[in-house]
Amino acid sequence: MSIELEEDEGEYGAVYLGGEVCHRYVPAPPDWSSNTAACGEGNRVEW
Repeated sequence: MSIELEEDEGEYGAVYLGGEVCHRYVPAPPDWSSNTAACGEGNRVEW
């Protein structure tokens, strides 16, 4: 899995993790960069 941060990501009011990262969408904490633990227990998509 790779996660690319967009240059303008800081301009968004909120960023959510979901799709191929988390089963259910969750708000991404400020330090989320490739930290799939932010999905929460049982919500992380396993590769």
